[in-house]
Amino acid sequence: MLETWDAQGVPLIGAGTRLTKRFGVLLIGRDYTGETSVGTIFDERFTLGDPVVIRLDTGLDPFDAIVTVKGRILTWEYLEPVRWRNGVLVTRPPARFAYGVQ
Repeated sequence: MLETWDAQGVPLIGAGTRLTKRFGVLLIGRDYTGETSVGTIFDERFTLGDPVVIRLDTGLDPFDAIVTVKGRILTWEYLEPVRWRNGVLVTRPPARFAYGVQ
């Protein structure tokens, strides 16, 4: 079991600490995946813990892309691949997500 303390003796990592193991970064949107508005990643390591997906950038709207994990499969999708926002046509805004398990 790993345990660490700061200089004052306060525990930083202990038996109850949950750490995230990152597997990779998902890059989606027109700059990364072009015309594609849905996709999947199969990763056997999702069975090693509780899946975690963290948005790495703020983008135009954090709800533009939906990312879910079920079993061993991460799925991403743009529910509205093309839309007008404030008079500007927005097509699959770029988004970056880290994924892994806790």
